[in-house]
Amino acid sequence: MRVDSVKYLISGFVCLIFLASVGLSAAQKIGMEVSPEERTVNLGKAAIFEVKLENKMMRTDDFYFFVTGRPSHWINLDTSYLILPPLVTEDVKIEFYPNDEPGVYDYDVFFQSADEPDIVVSKRIRLRVLYEGRKIEVLDHEIWREGDSIKMRVDIFSNIEDEVTMDFSLSGSSGKTIATATRTFTVQGEETITHTLTIPSDIVADTYVAKIVVKETEEEFQSSFDIEPVSKMVKTDSEIDTLFFHESRITLSNEGNVIEEDYKVVSDIPTGLVTFFKQPEKCEDNECEWIIGKLNPDESLQIIYRLEYWPLFLQGMVISVLLVSFFVFAWKRANTPVLKKEIEKKGEGAYTAVIEIKNPGKKITNVVIRDHVSPLFKVGREFESVKPAIRETEEGTELVWSIASIEPKDHRMLHYSIKPLVSGQLKMTKAYMRYVTAKGKRSKVESKEKGLSAA
Repeated sequence: MRVDSVKYLISGFVCLIFLASVGLSAAQKIGMEVSPEERTVNLGKAAIFEVKLENKMMRTDDFYFFVTGRPSHWINLDTSYLILPPLVTEDVKIEFYPNDEPGVYDYDVFFQSADEPDIVVSKRIRLRVLYEGRKIEVLDHEIWREGDSIKMRVDIFSNIEDEVTMDFSLSGSSGKTIATATRTFTVQGEETITHTLTIPSDIVADTYVAKIVVKETEEEFQSSFDIEPVSKMVKTDSEIDTLFFHESRITLSNEGNVIEEDYKVVSDIPTGLVTFFKQPEKCEDNECEWIIGKLNPDESLQIIYRLEYWPLFLQGMVISVLLVSFFVFAWKRANTPVLKKEIEKKGEGAYTAVIEIKNPGKKITNVVIRDHVSPLFKVGREFESVKPAIRETEEGTELVWSIASIEPKDHRMLHYSIKPLVSGQLKMTKAYMRYVTAKGKRSKVESKEKGLSAA
């Protein structure tokens, strides 16, 4: 690249930066708003633009207000010179009187400080001028269905370059709009306008109306077509297995284009405790039936029921607990020392009380056996085995045997003689044994009461 060209580019870039900074600085000191920015009128009619001018500076200043563009003789201003105090806004008008040729005309509006010409803002506005006899005419139209689309065509004529707005819509028999679009086209002479509306995939069976509205002529064109009913219910079964239940799911999907009503679903139900998330209408012979009141197109629902395993687990747990309890009880019973008391007749009016001790389990220590004899009996003082400590009370005779320890599988027998002092049915009280287990726990057992028939 030549050096001169580089210089020109740099100079141009610097100028652009300068102009941009000047414009920004001016916008910070003064302001201008024009409404509207574009207006359309017929030839021979006035077009008015509203302008708001603002002095943002902290001083009073003189300002020029002017418009450039052709034809200039159409322009009429409220004023071209203003004196604005600081921070004051003033509204003015620009009036155009187009009386020559129709067409599209651009004008530039300026607001400039008289004392500092660099303080200036501008705005471009557009004026469209039409023939008094504007003519827009629809020559032909066509609406047809092509697959999943509605095709629309409008042949239109405009005697000038003009904008035409059209509404395209698709609605059902109830009047509800299914699809719609609004488009604006520039037309000059004869033009063919086309548009396509896509038919939604979830559309239901019905009679539909496709419509075209040409707003400039207020003409409407429409054509109807039918979507044939298609009934298609899809049933899908799935299952979920967990430790506590077996879940069955029936998924129903309406993939047709009609509303399904009172649809019946039948399913085999397993034997056992079954819970339903949606209660069936009836169940017979392990078969249940549901009635689905209403299902719209593209809608789905699920029927869920479960075969509950927890009752079986609970039953198993109860049986297990009972078995464990039984075995614990049996084991404890089999390993717990046993104390028995029997009464044996020895002679005329004489009896022997036999206390039997069995230790099937582990070694026990500090064994103390107590037996109480009613005052209705006389206790003999001769003993075949270990002699007990004897204590006489008003309530009878108490016998106490103390044994340091009894080894596993050991079997002891204690005896003492008694003689009834009265006749009749007499009761022999229980015998008690206290001891310390191998684990150091204190425990006791007792015998059963015995009866004696004394003559």
